[in-house]
Amino acid sequence: MNRQVEQQLLSFCTHQQARFNPGAWAEFLKANPDEGACAAATLSRARWYGHAQDLQALVRQLAPQVAQGWPAAAERCGFNREQFVSRLREQLWQRREPKR
Repeated sequence: MNRQVEQQLLSFCTHQQARFNPGAWAEFLKANPDEGACAAATLSRARWYGHAQDLQALVRQLAPQVAQGWPAAAERCGFNREQFVSRLREQLWQRREPKR
C-alpha cells in the first residue's frame, strides 16, 4: 500500500469512528477495495474502534474475497495490520488530545 492510500485510509477511519456511515464505507471500498476491506476487517475485530457488527456486514457484503481470505488480500495490497492499527490509534489519540 502506498503512502498516499495509507494516509487516505487513516484519515477516513479516524473520521468514521466518530461519525460512522455505512454508505461512506461502501464508496471508499469501491475506490480502494482491498485496502478498505482489510481495514474494515481489522477494525471489525477491534473493540476500541466500535461499529464491529456494521463493519463485519460491510466486509461480508462488499468484499467477500477478504472475508474468506484475509491474508491473501492483505498481501495483494501490502496491508500491514499492526502498522495500520498503531498509526490509526496514534491519529485518534492526537484528535482527542487537548490543544494548548
